[in-house]
Amino acid sequence: MVAAAVVVAASLLVDRLIGDPHSRYHPVALLGRFIGWWGIPSRYPVGMQRAVGIVGGTATVALFAVPFLIVQFFASRVPLHPPRALPPQGLPGLAIA
Repeated sequence: MVAAAVVVAASLLVDRLIGDPHSRYHPVALLGRFIGWWGIPSRYPVGMQRAVGIVGGTATVALFAVPFLIVQFFASRVPLHPPRALPPQGLPGLAIA
């Protein structure tokens, strides 16, 4: 529990000192531009605004979640440790020298 508190405190300190990089390719900047592309209600008729918001919100979540899901999928299939050799098996009651 103490280690977790130290990690959180250190990460907050680093974030305060360095901050986010100012890049148009930063994930938050990409997310903002994507939402800005579809998320202006005045572009759509009043009757379509809710549907566009639901579809756009769902598309935003899917677009930004899919890369993480792909990494999780492949990471769960990579063994963390090489397989161990099994001990030799003999017949029951028979000693292997």
